[in-house]
Amino acid sequence: MGRDCKVTLLDFPHLRIILSIVFISLLSSILLAQPSKNDTVGTNQNVALLIANENYKRGLDVPGAIDNVRILKDSLVKVGLNVTMLINASQKEILNAIDQFNINSAAVSYSLFYYEGHTATINNTTYLLPIETKGKSEKQLIASGIALESIFQKEEGNTPRIIIINGCFRSNFKYLKELSKETKCYGFPNNFSGYNHLAFITPTVNTIVSEKVKSSGFAPLLSTTISKNRYIKKSLHYTSTWLPYVKNSNEDIISSNAMNTYMTWGGIKDDVDFLPSFLEAFPWPPPKASERTVINRDIFKGCQNFKDVDDILYKVLNTNGYDGKGYYLIMPEADKVQGFAIATRIEQINTDGTPKESPDRWRTSWRENSFSPFQYLKSIFLPEKGYFRVIVFVITDLSVKTTNSSPSRDTSLAWVAEGGSVLPAVIGAYDFTEDFNVTALIYEYEVPENNESAILVAPSSITGKTHLLKANLWTIQQLTKD
Repeated sequence: MGRDCKVTLLDFPHLRIILSIVFISLLSSILLAQPSKNDTVGTNQNVALLIANENYKRGLDVPGAIDNVRILKDSLVKVGLNVTMLINASQKEILNAIDQFNINSAAVSYSLFYYEGHTATINNTTYLLPIETKGKSEKQLIASGIALESIFQKEEGNTPRIIIINGCFRSNFKYLKELSKETKCYGFPNNFSGYNHLAFITPTVNTIVSEKVKSSGFAPLLSTTISKNRYIKKSLHYTSTWLPYVKNSNEDIISSNAMNTYMTWGGIKDDVDFLPSFLEAFPWPPPKASERTVINRDIFKGCQNFKDVDDILYKVLNTNGYDGKGYYLIMPEADKVQGFAIATRIEQINTDGTPKESPDRWRTSWRENSFSPFQYLKSIFLPEKGYFRVIVFVITDLSVKTTNSSPSRDTSLAWVAEGGSVLPAVIGAYDFTEDFNVTALIYEYEVPENNESAILVAPSSITGKTHLLKANLWTIQQLTKD
């Protein structure tokens, strides 16, 4: 649990990095900076500009800023970004880089700017403070600082830009020390537009950052949270849920403008238009079911992506005779994948939920294929009902709420035939985050005596969990949370 994690406020710079990121950028060329302080990786790729001002001297250091930005750089490079990193940058270097950033931002899909170091807010204007800043007076801070507004100047077109500011650290700048604790950490730029996405990470003025951040346990968390097909919105949500559980945390995040839900760390999915050609979309919300149950997530412990989840389900289904399966996408909105579904082949079951013995189990009619005189007399004097079952496994980060419309047996019978035979690799690469659950929807049908028409049984006489147990998919211990 989050409260048991040995994490302190000192570890937060890594968490701030994940919390603050709202979008990823594409830049067309390498940003300008002096070679001794500039680390650029790759060419002709999605691009980000990262600035780490750590060594201000005179007791003004921001320990961990360089390490944090390097971790962020490594994570972004892994998902295909061309990253330029400025370390301990002067006013001139930052201004040159921002000028190039503005030029490149106008020519690409979207761009990312990240700054970690001291900031100052004077008259509701936020200033990034270069490494040579002298802060004895308001005038000195304004003269040496870089107004946040400068990042939003020279805007052309409607290219989104993501600006992330990690500052407001406690400092010994004389003027800042004289400010009240109630002084705002940041001020929103006057020329802020709808095409910009601004995130502030706001520790309290009294926050003290120490060297412990350099061995922070959040570095692996950051690395695993960033992946090519992961929605950035999910990274933000995942990280923000940690915020209340971090010991002595007074930190906050302020962000502006809604996030683009189609945006992943690798950019807007270039395969989005082709997703329907891989798989059909399962009806959403799903049609009314006999029962539903959320499967214990411990069964999927260690799963990193959809393929890992599919491997577990595929194996357990095949082991228990469910050879035929139909794969579908969960797409409540056009071109927006939010999971996948697996429908099992329709099977005949007993009243307790156990499958019929083969070959009766897989017959789509409850009657015997060979209808002998004995079977005819039996059906007259000893009439019996028939029961059928389809299980649909839904893997999604959405709440699974079914409609009031019952699917016919023929509809559920077709789910396998009309679904894909396997999970495509492009879908399997999607991240299986803690936001996702695996829900089993049970569709049970009853065929009345001497009748071939089927009626959905809702609710079933047994629970959804019992259906999974009787199907021999998992044990009661596996399906029960600790």
